[in-house]
Amino acid sequence: MTAQRYLLAGIVSAAIGNALVAGVFLAFSSFVMPALAQIAPASAVAAMQSINIVVVPSLFIKIYLLTTIVSGLLMFTPAFSGSELTTWLSCIAGVVAIAGSFGVTMLLNVPLNNTLAIATPESHATALQWSAYVREWGAANLARALASTIASLLFFGVALRLAAKS
Repeated sequence: MTAQRYLLAGIVSAAIGNALVAGVFLAFSSFVMPALAQIAPASAVAAMQSINIVVVPSLFIKIYLLTTIVSGLLMFTPAFSGSELTTWLSCIAGVVAIAGSFGVTMLLNVPLNNTLAIATPESHATALQWSAYVREWGAANLARALASTIASLLFFGVALRLAAKS
């Protein structure tokens, strides 16, 4: 397999990985969080605490982290593809995946999850916290869904350009 084919395989993997991640984030934004927002705060907080525990060892996290790593590596490798546009698109896709998806996760969603993790679901303070959590976490989640979608589309564009040159 030539270096160009390995590069193409990595770019297609990043495109698919970012699309999968975007799908999970979109599911949370479109129906998981709205459903949790409609139930009693104590039940919703307990459910979200459980989700946040289960997600850590899940297949999703493995795909998410591997996709982030591959997206970051691809910021540097397309310089060998011989096309300035391909290089720029891949770099932009990598930045969007790392900053817009992973960065938002680490700077916004994870701290919100950590705060919620120590909350007592039945307390009045937690009910107030839940309202803010849904709003803030939801906005951050929508941003990372959008970022993952954009990264996926950019990587698919790079893949199409590379495939057309082969």
